[in-house]
Amino acid sequence: MAGEITLSSAVRSNLLALQDTANLLSKTQEKLATGLKVNSALDDPTAFFTASSLNSRANDLSRLQDFVGNAVQTIKAADEGISAITKLVESAEATARQALQSAGNTATATGNVDTTASGFFDFTATNTSSNTVTTANFDDFTATNTGNVALTTSNFDDFEATTTGSNVTGLSGSTDLATDTAISNGETLTIALDGGSASTITLGSGNVNTEAALISAIDAIVGTGATSIDGSGAITITTQNGEDLTLGGTGLANLGLTAGPHVAQNTLGISAGDTFTVDAGSGSPTTITFGNGTGEVDTLAELESALDAVSGVQAAIDGSNFLSITTDNGENLTLAEGTNSPLATLGITAGTNNATNTLGLENGDSFDISVGTGSATTITFGTGTGEVNTTAELLSTLNGITGVSAEIDGSNNLVVTSTGGENLTFAENSGTPLADLGLTVGAVEAASTSGIELGDTFTVQVGDAAATTITFGTGTGEVNTQAELLSSLNAITDLTASITDEGYLKLEATNGDDLVIAEGTNTPLADLGLTVGTSTAATNNDRTAFATQFNELRTQIDELANDASFNGINLLDGDNLTVTFNEDATSTLAVSGVTFNSNGLGISSSQNTFQTDADINAALTDLKGATDTLRAQASKFGSNLSVVETRQDFTKNLINVLETGAANLTLADTNEEGANLLALQTRQQLSSTALSLASQADQNVLQLF
Repeated sequence: MAGEITLSSAVRSNLLALQDTANLLSKTQEKLATGLKVNSALDDPTAFFTASSLNSRANDLSRLQDFVGNAVQTIKAADEGISAITKLVESAEATARQALQSAGNTATATGNVDTTASGFFDFTATNTSSNTVTTANFDDFTATNTGNVALTTSNFDDFEATTTGSNVTGLSGSTDLATDTAISNGETLTIALDGGSASTITLGSGNVNTEAALISAIDAIVGTGATSIDGSGAITITTQNGEDLTLGGTGLANLGLTAGPHVAQNTLGISAGDTFTVDAGSGSPTTITFGNGTGEVDTLAELESALDAVSGVQAAIDGSNFLSITTDNGENLTLAEGTNSPLATLGITAGTNNATNTLGLENGDSFDISVGTGSATTITFGTGTGEVNTTAELLSTLNGITGVSAEIDGSNNLVVTSTGGENLTFAENSGTPLADLGLTVGAVEAASTSGIELGDTFTVQVGDAAATTITFGTGTGEVNTQAELLSSLNAITDLTASITDEGYLKLEATNGDDLVIAEGTNTPLADLGLTVGTSTAATNNDRTAFATQFNELRTQIDELANDASFNGINLLDGDNLTVTFNEDATSTLAVSGVTFNSNGLGISSSQNTFQTDADINAALTDLKGATDTLRAQASKFGSNLSVVETRQDFTKNLINVLETGAANLTLADTNEEGANLLALQTRQQLSSTALSLASQADQNVLQLF
């Protein structure tokens, strides 16, 4: 094409190579000059923008490091302030203790008895029995009924039915009843024993027709020896085995006999069929029946056996041959006549005999016990539900009363004690069980080992104020413990009460007036080791000076707390601090400030110029609390500081990580790029030489001209 320059292929090829080399050489020189292998987004968009983001975050965190550093200093300032305030508090404590060592000149009354000794305020009312109480003499409740009629086998075991007829003319010695008497042939005599079937004897010729035959016939039915006929012809028939006898027949009247039944009796007069009942607390009486039937009583041995078979009953014939009936289950014994009056015949008194132990207590006896002003509790002796019949039940019932403790002591005496400082009141209710036990009837006053009793009083007066009465007792406003005594005394205006290290009660008038103490009821002040009278007050100038020093230290605490600020933030004056740790403020630490001036630490100014030990001890208590508070807060600030410094170091390292990461993406390897530069310079020289050679080839045509 006209106007165009045409390069040979060799020249063009070498020219392009030279241009590429120059371009690479330029880039390599740029990398060496900037130290970066990525200088713009055109070099490597991903690496460029990633490195840019990392560098931006590193820059943001670097700016936050300044604020974190300020936070560290703020916390350190507060911590230094706490350390300094702690020293001031310790100085104030030393001042207060010096004041305490200086004897007070206030009106003071101090006892000389250790009120902290064991049992000093353990008020108890104790009632101890004068009689021994053991299972042997208490757990043997028995009811006994003993007769007054001597019983022997000869007068009891001879139950028989006997009938003696009228005189019959001609019967005695008769050899022919039909001829010698008014008996006719064919008349009969019927005999039945105990209501059984009757046996018939036919009289007259050819049957029973002589006196001897009649006796033999009757004996054959009733028993050998049962029949006798006296000289007047009177027939006597006696049962041989305690049976009732029933007579009948057509010849009965002619024989002079009376129709039956004739009831069997013993020589005491008890008849078969007589009954009485026995009950040993079961509520279901058992009937004892005399007779010779099954289960009936016909002999003295059978009587004892029948009584022994009754639940809870034992029977015996004592040395006087009297019948003794006793319960062995602690129940009362009830005896009642049934048919006729066999008990009276036996000399036994019908009725109920209460079970009694050897102390004299009976079932049904009762007494009342009251604790303080509470309602009385009734203790009833017996076998019913909730009643007492053994020593174990007695102790269990007494210990079941609120405020009462009962035990059998080493001397086997019953000891009843109040456990709540109350008085005890005992009263007989039914019978005299308290007297039987040997316990005091009436009120038993509660007292402690100190000798103070409930109801004792004393008075305290400060200056011209009205005297206040302190009463020992369990009622509202009364004193029953050391704590209650101190509380009641400290409630008196201008008076403080405390317990010394030796355990002595100490009273102080805090207003400079005189202190007057006086006995009221009994002598509780003497028991407390306090001297009755008036104590005069005076001012201790040394204590006043120490109180002034104390207040000055308190002022220094206020000023120091106000000065413990950094960069406008004072964590000891109520300011709060929020420390931000990351660029989007999602990671923070809130450090709460405190008010550590004297009021905030609970340190009050000296009271009454430290004239009383109580005021000084109160100040020492405040200082102890302040020291504990300072130490606790120092620990909190130390923990906060540790967190902030840890985060500060973490952020510093994180910035380095971010910057290193960005550098890894963009920084050039200068060694590599230097080598590349040398290689490119060599290539450039070679390309120039090659281009020159190619141009010379093109210039050979000039040699033709």
